[in-house]
Amino acid sequence: MRGEFERSEESLEFERIWRALPRTGGRLVPFLSDFLPEKAPHFLSDLVLLEVDAVRPPYLKVRLAGHALFERTRFEMAGTDYATYLPEQYRPGAVRSADVMVCRPCGLWQIMPFYKPDAAAQFVEITCLPLLGKAGRKPMLLTLVKDHGRAQLSAPPVQSLMVDTAFTYTYLDIGAGVPLLEEEEQAGTYSIAL
Repeated sequence: MRGEFERSEESLEFERIWRALPRTGGRLVPFLSDFLPEKAPHFLSDLVLLEVDAVRPPYLKVRLAGHALFERTRFEMAGTDYATYLPEQYRPGAVRSADVMVCRPCGLWQIMPFYKPDAAAQFVEITCLPLLGKAGRKPMLLTLVKDHGRAQLSAPPVQSLMVDTAFTYTYLDIGAGVPLLEEEEQAGTYSIAL
């Protein structure tokens, strides 16, 4: 099952929109202020903006969550730590991946199961790309979250929301290469090439 997924056209279009954002001073990563929501209106309800802090919680603070995510979860995720929705054993890996994306920098595409109370498991397709904050602000991940079909998995009992480890993933090269597995395990050791 892990190899049965392909990247959707929506994910590819989202990456094209991100790549078209202006960059100054030869930077690989645009500023958050360079992303104008009106340039991608059909994605707005599926966007999540995560603030990354690999040192202390909230590690992956949800700054913005589109309406479609609210419809899926039935609660407001803005202000929460996305890492808390993962099983505890996967949280350090998720934080390392986010750190890799903002420090190398690179993007990430993945398919992961999504569980909510009294509902069937759902696969979601995640496409994350980094954004810079202005001076004094933490880096961000602009994330597209799209439904990818029902998962034929037995859903564990959950109180609110749980996302599981990715069934498949790949880093996206945005100009600084992609990390090898050994590098990912040493996240935080890169020089920032933003």
